[in-house]
Amino acid sequence: MQHGLRLLNIKLCDIPKQVHHLSKRLIFNKTSRNTTFRTMEQQQQGRTTLEGLAASYEQNGYAVLNDFLDADEVQMIRNETTRLIREESRSHANKLQVFGNEFNMKSRYFLDSSDKICYFFEKSAVNLETLELQMPEEQSLAKIAHALHSLNPIFKKVTTSDKIKQVFKAIDFTEPTVVQSMVIFKNPNVGGAYTPHQDASFIYAEPLHVAGIWLALDDATIENGCLEFIPGSHKWPLARRFVRTDNTKDGDDLLEWTAPVANYDESKFVKVPIKRGGLVLIHGLVVHRSAENRSDKSRWAYTFHAYDKAKSRYSDKNWLQINVNDTFMPVYAN
Repeated sequence: MQHGLRLLNIKLCDIPKQVHHLSKRLIFNKTSRNTTFRTMEQQQQGRTTLEGLAASYEQNGYAVLNDFLDADEVQMIRNETTRLIREESRSHANKLQVFGNEFNMKSRYFLDSSDKICYFFEKSAVNLETLELQMPEEQSLAKIAHALHSLNPIFKKVTTSDKIKQVFKAIDFTEPTVVQSMVIFKNPNVGGAYTPHQDASFIYAEPLHVAGIWLALDDATIENGCLEFIPGSHKWPLARRFVRTDNTKDGDDLLEWTAPVANYDESKFVKVPIKRGGLVLIHGLVVHRSAENRSDKSRWAYTFHAYDKAKSRYSDKNWLQINVNDTFMPVYAN
């Protein structure tokens, strides 16, 4: 997860089953807006099985599933993302707003983004004095967040597809409940780095059953900032949390860290390149990061995070909360 760990960004807010029961060796394939299915054996050779995925997740705290999305599925997500940028991102904005720790922690916009589709821009793409973009909008975005999975039909379809359900079942999630979702862009030459972190710092549940799913919409390479992990670090304790304060006024300290940033041995990080269409499963406690993108290739990804509602309680101190009359989105029920 990559929230306020790195860059500044500008924000704009957009407020706004076909289900086939098959065995866990089935995957979802998309043609136009319809859903079809084919067996895992029909995927390219070398793909990790769901059993292997679960074993790697248990051992290392992360796991890779190649070719999880086919070319049509990836293009569907990319097309919808482009549509949102072109048709929605500026139409609901009253101003461009910088995103990053020093801004997020004082921003009602960020605090209240759980039930909205919001647009965040890279610091390096913005004139911070005038809050004007210094390059085309599509090249300036850092991410779109945090309710794509519940508000947008395309992203909801992806997030609740049968094969996503099979991934959660493979790691014994009884009631996976999605808290937030993002498209992260890491656009060429401006995509910022994300410092080492544990996703449970942001999405904490007791006892801890939290996982992230990260879908590559581009090839993620060493040059454009692929994910990096410390294998086995999911067995370490949670270093710190990102929580709400009692303040409510925009401009006050609305959020805070419960401890200073942790120091990690640089030599322990393992780079994990992955091809477009691949899936990375991320344990809530595994330490991970990604470098800045100074290449000429983008590194788009769609990612979302869930906790197991049947086994744990979502903390009311977490930065991301929903309105009292709303609920987070269950995966299996959709």
